[in-house]
Formats: sequence, C-alpha cells, structure tokens
Amino acid sequence: MAESESSERYFGRVAVRATTGEIIDQPVEAIVYATNGRGMMEAGSPGSIRLVGGTEVEREAMTLAPHRIGTVFLTSSGRLKERDIDYVIHLVLSGMLGEAPRREYIGRTLTLALELAEQHRIRSIAVPLLGATTDSNEDERREAAETVVDVIVSHLRRTSSRLDSIVVVSRFADDQPVIGAAMERARRRSWIE
Repeated sequence: MAESESSERYFGRVAVRATTGEIIDQPVEAIVYATNGRGMMEAGSPGSIRLVGGTEVEREAMTLAPHRIGTVFLTSSGRLKERDIDYVIHLVLSGMLGEAPRREYIGRTLTLALELAEQHRIRSIAVPLLGATTDSNEDERREAAETVVDVIVSHLRRTSSRLDSIVVVSRFADDQPVIGAAMERARRRSWIE
C-alpha cells in the first residue's frame, strides 16, 4: 500500500480523518459502501471488497435481498477480518446493478449507517465519498464531500457517540483539500458556534 495523505480534526472526542487510499486498507472495525437492492458487488469499492473479502460478503448481502433503496444493513466482513475489519455496512443507494446511486438518499442512509455502527458498539468506521465516481466533476466531488462531512458532524453533535474515529476515504489525492475544507466549514458552522 502506498503512503496515503491524511488530515484530521476532532469533533468532541471523535477524530475525523480524511485520507487517500482504498477503503479496505483503513485500520477500522467497519467499512461503509454503497450497494444496490440485490446486494451484488460490482466494480470500484464493492469490487475490491469482494476481491479481498471474498465472496462471503456478497453472498450474505444477496441472501438478505431484496433491499429497498434508502435502507442500510450490516454483514460480516469475510476475509477482511484478517485486516481487523469486522463488519461491512451496506447503504442501498440504487435498485439494480449498474444503476447510478440515488444521491437524494445519501444523507439519510449515512445517518442510518452511523446509528447502526453505534448500536453494534463499533469504535471506528471508514466512509467513502458517497455519490462521487471517477467521472464526477469538481463540483460533484465537493458536494459529495460536504454531504458526507455534514452528516458525520450532525451525527456527532446529536449523540454521545461511542465512535473513536471516522475515516473519510477517497481514492484521489485531489479530494483531500476539498474534504479538509468541508471538515473545517462544518467545524466552524456546526461545532464551534
């Protein structure tokens, strides 16, 4: 694994860190990713989860299907357990394999995912830039970063979180300043005031 860039800010006692890399390479108990209503894992993050974690994760997700758009569910992590990742939290953002994620559900499902992590006493979690794809332009990537960061900060303000750390992961180093700026804006707007 290549050295990754990262920046970190504290919201209360919870460290929120932005990093460049693969979600499966993060030192966390649980990882979050967007899935479809059938639970099938395709290219990108889901594909790397299936490749490294094994087909057990996909098989478990498909066994629990069908899933309604806007819901979340938790599965075991398969061989990702060897990396100390215990859970995969699936956010259902599309109906079928190959459909674009429905951005209007990102905030709600990420909120549900954070609540699910709290219920399972998960201490650390990695979240990708939900809604951003390799084809996303700069404005879409900024919007994705702001949505993810705003949901995380809102959750931390509303709850007495058991989480110790949340890692916001992007595959692209160009996203680091965007995520860092979103974290700083959220901190000034929602935490300091």
